[in-house]
Amino acid sequence: MTLTLANLVHRLFGIGLLPFFQATFNAFHDWCHIVLRFLVFSWLTQLAELLWYGITWAGSLLLPIVAWRPHIVIPPMISDISLVSVAFTRVFRSTDLIVPRSERAAAERAMTVDHWKEIERLEGRFWGPVHRCFERLNSRIWQLIDLIQRIIVPSNSRFDKVRAIVRALLIGLAGAILFWGFIRLAGYVINVLLARLSTAPVMSVRRRFFRYFVLNFLGASLAVAGFFVLNAWLADALAP
Repeated sequence: MTLTLANLVHRLFGIGLLPFFQATFNAFHDWCHIVLRFLVFSWLTQLAELLWYGITWAGSLLLPIVAWRPHIVIPPMISDISLVSVAFTRVFRSTDLIVPRSERAAAERAMTVDHWKEIERLEGRFWGPVHRCFERLNSRIWQLIDLIQRIIVPSNSRFDKVRAIVRALLIGLAGAILFWGFIRLAGYVINVLLARLSTAPVMSVRRRFFRYFVLNFLGASLAVAGFFVLNAWLADALAP
């Protein structure tokens, strides 16, 4: 998270770096893009191209069109956004270890109809439906991860380590492909900020979860700020 944020700040604001730091940042950025292309975009673009070809081929049987396969290229900006989403997903992954899903699920089971109505009222007519849309997306992604994990790794205690590796990989892929990090962040920001006065059981758990996420994010941000201060100090000290 720290490296991704530092690289993002450097590229967005054009902050000058010492030659050693500049070379390191460029190498890290290029390495991340290579890994992302190899693990995600290489097969994802191929799948999208084949899917489009299949659709146009099926259409050519009924309509006067020619089946064709496009050449899809992922812009660097999309890759950068995907990397930031992966970083957010990684922070959420760490926070999930502190406030596990089982605890949040137990709080949801303790909710009453009045509690849900209170949250909807506090979130408002616009942001309430937006948050519920993000919640449904988040729930579907969790279900998809659980389903693929069960298909790849049987439910057997002998494969616990393999299951953990597969799950971590699936969560990372969801962050890269579906921009899951932004989906989870947007949902929590809307819910925790607007329904912060709610006394519902689930809100106390969500507020605690979001506090840990913010602490992780602030820690990374402070490390980034400290790095750029150090870079500026070294640049002044080494200047002729």
